[in-house]
Amino acid sequence: MNITKGKFYFADNTRKITIIEQGDAVQLLNRPIFFRMRLMRALFVFAMAFASLLLAGCASAPNDPTMTLQTSKTPAQYADCVVPKLQGSALHPTVSQTQRSYRIVVPSKISADNVLEAYKAGHGGKVFIYERHLLASNLLPSSFERAAQDCI
Repeated sequence: MNITKGKFYFADNTRKITIIEQGDAVQLLNRPIFFRMRLMRALFVFAMAFASLLLAGCASAPNDPTMTLQTSKTPAQYADCVVPKLQGSALHPTVSQTQRSYRIVVPSKISADNVLEAYKAGHGGKVFIYERHLLASNLLPSSFERAAQDCI
């Protein structure tokens, strides 16, 4: 579509924006419009993929234990063993108990709280550990995990 002098028009076959000035067509942009649109779409897709990766840690299954242990100790004996070890590692556990179980919660500044639950089993107890790791800390066991394993 051509418009009068000094106005913009879109060339039908190249999709480039040009301007008509004193009868001469002067090209405003060297790149076609669709190139810029593709670039913006690609950046948007990259940004959305990056954002979803950042949120992936928040969406991990919170109800699946990261570790399950079997112990010959009762839940009370196990809690009596674990709590001093956690306190010795500069962690601040909170203990709550029911008739059949003990729940030890260690608050975390970075991720969800770490939880250790000890239940009565046939002979001794069963321990469920719910711990959320940062990506870099998956290689070595944490002090929370070491304390839980030392008291088996």
